[in-house]
Amino acid sequence: MPECRRLLKSFNEELGSHALAAQRLIGLRTVRVDWIVGSVGRADNLRTDFRPHRYRENPRYRTMLGLMEQGAALPPVSLYELLSEYYVLDGHHRVGAAREIGMTFIDADVVQFLPNEDSPARQLSFERANFELNTGLRDIDLQDPGGYPRLAREIDEHKWILSEAAEREVSLKEAARGWYEKVYTPAVVAMMTRGLARSFPDRTLAEIYLLIEDEKWLASEGAGYDVGLQQVVDQLVDRYPAHGLGRELERVLIGVRREVVGAGRAMGEVVRDELIRRIELAAPVDPDAAAVFQADADRMSIGGSGLV
Repeated sequence: MPECRRLLKSFNEELGSHALAAQRLIGLRTVRVDWIVGSVGRADNLRTDFRPHRYRENPRYRTMLGLMEQGAALPPVSLYELLSEYYVLDGHHRVGAAREIGMTFIDADVVQFLPNEDSPARQLSFERANFELNTGLRDIDLQDPGGYPRLAREIDEHKWILSEAAEREVSLKEAARGWYEKVYTPAVVAMMTRGLARSFPDRTLAEIYLLIEDEKWLASEGAGYDVGLQQVVDQLVDRYPAHGLGRELERVLIGVRREVVGAGRAMGEVVRDELIRRIELAAPVDPDAAAVFQADADRMSIGGSGLV
């Protein structure tokens, strides 16, 4: 593989081109590896893939790579976020190793920097921060303003439904946890197992979820009844043919290591249970698809123990 000569983006240089308004501690967040674009203080010393220039001879890097290949539990990296891009403060070797082994996501402690000037990116940063603070959900990625308030309204509606059923006031974070388990997760698993995400490579899972919700509303209005999630997913698959399955299952399984703020079991257990159920259903009908699901599931190391 040829050496990467172009330098990483420098956080200090990028920050200097913006009038800084504030910085905010976000805390633990799951971050897409390909959204990490630069370094805080080491941009001149690393390749663009975050590996040392002579990484094959670097014992620290080789050790880190081996640990990550084995699925060892490692502390989160430390990142600065500026306008939806991330810069490594601590954990350059972990980011480089994550890229080398093909990881899609990495756990990170995030500090967010907000520029003073008005911009869509600044609005998006505020919307995401408010959504995460109010709901405790930290793994939902959107790229444009407006989506987080829309999801917040959906969770508010779910809160009302749960409160009516329980005959008590359900907290917003409890409702968010229920929405994640009962509404969002089944939609994500459905789009993944049908390969729908491959039809929209430039959209995040949450953005595809919003597309499904739009389609579901229109179809239900036309039919005069709730058409159901699976029918809508099937319609979108027919309209936008997928191109196979692949490693996006990692995006579904990422929740196994994440727990929503407040009481409750790990959110990812719900994803895991739903995925296993789909593997069992697919096996008699489509053994090849089931084998793909199972192979990707087996590859995922959750706390070093796999899915079971």
